[in-house]
Amino acid sequence: ENPDSKYNFDFISNEALLLNNSSCVKAVVALLLYINSPHEKTMQVRAIYEYYRFTTKMSASDIFDNYVQQHADKLPDDLEQKLSSILSLPLYELAEALFDLVKDSTASTDTVYIQAFLDLINEYSARKTADLNGFLMWWNEVKEKKSLFSPDNQNAIQLMTIHKSKGLQFGAVILPFANWDFEPRSGQDILWCKPQVAPFNDLGVVPVLYSKRLPATIFKQEYLEEKLYSYIDNLNLLYVTFTRPKHRLIVTAPKPKKIDAIKSVSDLLWHSVSSPLLGETSDDEPVGYKKEIENEGIKNENIEKEKLIFNYGKAKKMEQTTEEDKEDEVTLTNWQSTPFRNRLKMRLSGIGYFSDDGTRDCGTLMHEIVSEICTLDDLDSALEKRLLSGELTSTEKLDIYQELHKALSLPQVKDWYLGNYTVLNEQQVLHPSMNFIRPDRVMISDDEVVVIDYKFGESIESKYVKQVERYVKSIHDMGYTNVQGYLFYVKLHKVVKV
Repeated sequence: ENPDSKYNFDFISNEALLLNNSSCVKAVVALLLYINSPHEKTMQVRAIYEYYRFTTKMSASDIFDNYVQQHADKLPDDLEQKLSSILSLPLYELAEALFDLVKDSTASTDTVYIQAFLDLINEYSARKTADLNGFLMWWNEVKEKKSLFSPDNQNAIQLMTIHKSKGLQFGAVILPFANWDFEPRSGQDILWCKPQVAPFNDLGVVPVLYSKRLPATIFKQEYLEEKLYSYIDNLNLLYVTFTRPKHRLIVTAPKPKKIDAIKSVSDLLWHSVSSPLLGETSDDEPVGYKKEIENEGIKNENIEKEKLIFNYGKAKKMEQTTEEDKEDEVTLTNWQSTPFRNRLKMRLSGIGYFSDDGTRDCGTLMHEIVSEICTLDDLDSALEKRLLSGELTSTEKLDIYQELHKALSLPQVKDWYLGNYTVLNEQQVLHPSMNFIRPDRVMISDDEVVVIDYKFGESIESKYVKQVERYVKSIHDMGYTNVQGYLFYVKLHKVVKV
C-alpha cells in the first residue's frame, strides 16, 4: 500500500512458486488430461472449467452456468475445433500448442511458469518416453513438489511452515504467531481407544472425543498419553523454530490473560522471559532497559516495560547484498512460440532417402513405410510420423501416400490390407536348421499363411524368387500346410506368385 516506505518488503513462498498453482498451467494440464481421456466425463468438465476460468476470468459459478451445464455432452465447438488440429502432435509440441491457445489471456507473470512446465516435459521425455499418458501419471505424483527455482540470495522474506523449515538454517527468523496451544481443545480431536473394562471391552476399538472429562472415565490412560504426546509435539515445534536462525530471532506472542498456568506457547515464553535468571549464564551484554521492572509480575531487566519487548544479546548490523553481488537477471516479459511445422528442421544425419534420380532411395523409404502398416488405414499415420520427424515434406508425404494407396488398393492385393489376417511385419523367424529368416510380411488366417516380399525396383527379376521359396519352405516346416508366397513389385503394380 505504501511502496515508498523504507519498511516495504518482498515476500516469497514455495507454495506460490509451485507450477501447479499457476492457473495457466492448470488450464493446459486439464486440456492434456482431456486429450488423453476424451470419453471421461470428469476430464471433459475439468477441461471446460479450467480453460474458460483462465481465458474469461469468470467466477466459478458463472463458468458452470455459461459453459459446463450447457455443454454436458461435448466440448464447446470453438474449443473442440481448436483442439482437433493439434491432437497428433508429439507431447512437447502438443503442450506448446495448448499454451499458444491461451496466450491472449496470459500475463507477464505466467511466462516463467509456462517455460518451467515445458522444461519439465522436455526433461521427462529425455529420461523416459514422450508419452502423454505416462507424463500425466508422473505429473500427478510430483505436481506438489515441482516449483520455480528461487535463488538463495534473493532479497525477499521466505514464508514457510515450521515443518518445512526442519534441517534448514537462516540468518534471521521471524515467528509472528507464537500462540498455539500445547493441549488439543476439547471436542476437536478423536482418540481411537480399546476399552479394557467389561462390558465395554467387547466393543473393540471405539472413537472418543478428546475432552477434559476423560480422566473421570475408563479412558483416563489414553487421555493422559495423548496429552503428553501433544505437549511434546508442540514443544518440538518451538524447538525447531528457535534453532533455525544463525543471527537473529524475532518472536511475537500475546500477553497471557492469566499467568498461573502454562497452557500455550505464549504462556511458556512469558514465564521464561519474565524470569530474572534468564541472562545469568551468558557473557553477552543484554540490550534493553537496565532497571528493575516489578509491576505486572515482570522481574527481568531485559524487558522494555512500556512496549513489553524482551531483548537479549547484541544486535549486530548485517551486511546487505549490493547490486554488484546480485546475479545477472533476465526478465521474460512474454512467452512466444513458433508453429511446429514452421521451425528450422535439423537432422543428425543426411536423409539419404532420395537420390538424384529419385528412384532407389525413395524405394527404401517406401519399403520402411509398408513394413510398418497392417491395414490400409495405417498408411496415413505412418507417413505423418515421418512428416513430424522431418524425414518428409508435406509435398513428399502426399506424393508417397497417393502412390502407395493406389498400389495397396490393387484388386489382387487389397484383401491383404483389410484386417482379415494376423500380420507379422519383418518378424525374425528361427528355421529348424538354426538359421534366421526375416520376411517382409507374413499374414496368418485360419486356413492359410501368406508370405509377401516387397520390391520397389523398376523391373521384375527372377533372382528374388528363390528367397521367397525359402521363406515358404521354412514356414511350411513349422507345421503350416497351406503357405503361399508372393513377390509384390509395388511401383510396377505387379504381383508374382512363387
